[in-house]
Amino acid sequence: MKIGIVYKKEKIKDKNIVSALIQKFQSFGCAVKIIHSGAELNGVDTAVVLGGDGALIYAAVIAAQQGIRVVGVNHGTLGFLCEFDAKDTLSAADLICGEHTVLPRSVLKITLDGREYYALNEVILQRDYARPYGNQVAEFSLLMNGAKVQDYIADGLTIATPTGSTAYSLSAGGCILAPDVQAFIATPVCPLGLRAKPFVVSDTGKFSFDLSRQDKDLKLCADGRILGNVNKNSRVCIEKAPFTADFITRDINRLFYNVNKKLLK
Repeated sequence: MKIGIVYKKEKIKDKNIVSALIQKFQSFGCAVKIIHSGAELNGVDTAVVLGGDGALIYAAVIAAQQGIRVVGVNHGTLGFLCEFDAKDTLSAADLICGEHTVLPRSVLKITLDGREYYALNEVILQRDYARPYGNQVAEFSLLMNGAKVQDYIADGLTIATPTGSTAYSLSAGGCILAPDVQAFIATPVCPLGLRAKPFVVSDTGKFSFDLSRQDKDLKLCADGRILGNVNKNSRVCIEKAPFTADFITRDINRLFYNVNKKLLK
């Protein structure tokens, strides 16, 4: 088995921890590759990501496209998606080389004017917060499989996977979905009026937008990065990717432990 250890040097306070982790994997007969950038994430069976949720999400999307499994060890702040805290870094080797469960997490495929992107957490259509003038609200309609779901006047709308249901969507008022639920949640961000509420739908459908009422550019973002500007002539499609992000875990129900330990503070 070949293991990739993914980390940024400035994020690891204990400089000996990587060496100790390498030795632990080698004791199990594993080959180890050190990875400092997404472009290097190839040729391994499993990636151990030493960092926070942001680093894990970024690496997991790249790994998912290559069939590489991931394990997160929190060397960041919250570490909600991470399997271990920093003090238990070496336990990642015991888990990977011992008995474990693989939790497949849904990934979003986003097509913007013919260009494809992927996201583990969510896609957000939002107003341009940097615009210093003009209409400061987004007006659009959400469609599913070509049929209109609802009209929105809001700051934006997030479409999240079960993994992303505990991120921006939750802050905007959405509910939590267990990671093995085959569904997406659409959550409006600061909507005008009381009719626009979050809703959960099957992940077999395709989302798109009617932007004909929008006279200013909006922003389309995925997992915290801007994909580009969107206007009334843009074509956006959001659907389930043909692959999953496979997380190695001790317990498929660990979500509830993390919610109680890290979100209910």
